[in-house]
Amino acid sequence: MSRTLKKAVETAKQKKETEIRLIDEGVAKLDDVPELWSFQSLTRLVLSHNKITEIPTEVVELRGLEYLNLFNNCLEDLPSTISALPRLRELNIAMNRLCELPRGFGSFPALEVLDLTYNNLTNTSFSANFTYLGGRYGYLGGMAIWEVWQSGGVVIWEVWLCGRCGYVGDMAMWEVWLSEGGVAIRAEVSMQKLHIYCETLTPGCSIYCTPVACLRALYLGDNDLTEFPPSIEKFVQLEVLVLRDNNISKVPVEIYKCPRLRTLHLQVNQINVVPPEITRLNLIGEKFSFKVNDNPLIHGLDEKLEMGLKQFVDFLKTDEYRGLYSLFLQKPPEEHTKKVYDRSGKKSRKTVKYKVPSAA
Repeated sequence: MSRTLKKAVETAKQKKETEIRLIDEGVAKLDDVPELWSFQSLTRLVLSHNKITEIPTEVVELRGLEYLNLFNNCLEDLPSTISALPRLRELNIAMNRLCELPRGFGSFPALEVLDLTYNNLTNTSFSANFTYLGGRYGYLGGMAIWEVWQSGGVVIWEVWLCGRCGYVGDMAMWEVWLSEGGVAIRAEVSMQKLHIYCETLTPGCSIYCTPVACLRALYLGDNDLTEFPPSIEKFVQLEVLVLRDNNISKVPVEIYKCPRLRTLHLQVNQINVVPPEITRLNLIGEKFSFKVNDNPLIHGLDEKLEMGLKQFVDFLKTDEYRGLYSLFLQKPPEEHTKKVYDRSGKKSRKTVKYKVPSAA
């Protein structure tokens, strides 16, 4: 059905449209439609419910792409070039057959929403730089590196430019680059105002600053995770985290360091207890969605959940629960209660390149 895609590309170019939507059209191959990769004005590409097995490396040529939907296809892996899309803000690869993420997957410069629901991902599937999506690390002008850490509650950026060093403060995320030459800068951000101080400035050299996006929503439900994504506390701008239907047994204490979190779904896992520190999040706020049902919670905690979320959260704050939590942590893992979930019928198990467990 490449003819269908080719015709859609030609039509969109003729009409000067910026979106292509081909849903359930039997599209299986993209590499024989080179016209697609030269569509520089394309901002939205929807190819859900098709039969696509591979994304060509040329996808990086879609420099204007902001939204990519590949929901319900037959993808087993992704090209490493996909993370170089400079304007991509939303990526939906849910309901495929992914077993691992490509090297450098955390390098997306503008990604805000990532949906990896219903695949075969494990905790070894994440790339080494996956935490870059949290905004704590990133790229500067494609050449330099920045690092971020907290100092007195303020996020500090250390920027390396041509061997020189500068700083950016406050919670705002900024990208700084140079039009010509090299310059070491020190920048301060307060109340949304940016002050830049230059040590040296090459004649004709200009400095520009724009907000840099970082991940706001991460969907990883229906996979084979046994732990939270690595260094989840570094995802300081995260608002939505969905980890339902995995095999996660431990909720990290550091989860409270995600202050913007408003949706946390942990149902159908292997969770026995949750850390008392989680109550630092506004779990029962009007706009908060917290779900931890269908887990083998310890006796007492499960009863509170049945009574309601408010009773559950109030119990987490008590000395009684802190005592139960401490006692549980002293138990060896083999004494932890587990549930058996049969996931052998998942469509994502039908892989060719990778061997995945038949059940979890």
